[in-house]
Amino acid sequence: MRMTVEEFKANLAALGWNMSDFSRATGVSRSAVGRWSTTEDSEPVPMWAGHYLGLLIEIKRLHDAYVIEPASRKSTEDTPTPPSEPPRPPAMRLGAALAFKPEDTTP
Repeated sequence: MRMTVEEFKANLAALGWNMSDFSRATGVSRSAVGRWSTTEDSEPVPMWAGHYLGLLIEIKRLHDAYVIEPASRKSTEDTPTPPSEPPRPPAMRLGAALAFKPEDTTP
């Protein structure tokens, strides 16, 4: 199913892009992108453009969810947030953790 003009414009807005940004990112001429977004009777938005925008929006969603720390999880100096899990023991070097030291059994 092809993307409508409204969907195309809404997806660009969701990314914070304008038609020039899309043109630069894809290498498609600005005039072609403009023809896709004028009216329903004009040149339809190509299917690949809809898939491309869909993937970019999904990447943005994942980035926002896993890379950018949500404001609700940020702690300030005045009000530190309690840890959600118990503290972990300090990390040891692998060699030290695996080192075998026999016990002294001599009297």
